[in-house]
Amino acid sequence: MEQHSHKKQCRQCKVEKSLEDFYNSKKGKFGKEAKCKSCMDIIASEWRKNNLDVVNAGQKRRAVRYKTKRKEAQKIWRKENAAKLNAKNMLRYAAKKQATPVWSDIKKIERIYIFAKAKENLTGIKMHVDHIIPLQSNTVCGLHVENNLQLLSAVDNIRKGNKLNEHIIGLQNQAQAAAEQSPMGPAGGVPPGAGAEGVTGTGAGTIGTGNVPQAGESEFSGTVGPAEAAGLGG
Repeated sequence: MEQHSHKKQCRQCKVEKSLEDFYNSKKGKFGKEAKCKSCMDIIASEWRKNNLDVVNAGQKRRAVRYKTKRKEAQKIWRKENAAKLNAKNMLRYAAKKQATPVWSDIKKIERIYIFAKAKENLTGIKMHVDHIIPLQSNTVCGLHVENNLQLLSAVDNIRKGNKLNEHIIGLQNQAQAAAEQSPMGPAGGVPPGAGAEGVTGTGAGTIGTGNVPQAGESEFSGTVGPAEAAGLGG
């Protein structure tokens, strides 16, 4: 059948359409498929519905290939950026060491990390031991103590990043405002006993306890507090 220079008839719906309405094909006439895009999309959709097992198997194979390629790429990147990673790890190590007070319970901290690994092995979900209050932040810095640790899935921890709980930031602002209104002035600090364990502020000394979320009460999902992890629950 004769075709116009810029049009072609679809073999499926028999409608004459612009060449732009056909997918490219090296073997097809005019370098296009015999069936238009709309008809081919419908055919492909029906095929997927009737062959879900094949589709799912294909998706799993692609996921495995992607994961393998990603691991290889990460391995190459780590090798090429070893110095940068070492510098970052050393900064993190130094911050953790400086943020670990003499009164912290090292054994309880170790038990939390052991629990995290056990849970990871049991569930198959990558777990991170996260600092509820980050060790390094422009607003407030936490301590490396058992009460400032929680378990998060790797996905949730990456999503959280180094962001602080908005509630805690609000408490810091309240503490700052209270200190400024105090007769002693901002330099007077916060009265003894008003600090939250494991948290140090940048404005008015330590953040008041108030309703500071305890471990396991983070707004981020998938958390497990140190009481559960270290067997400290009462």
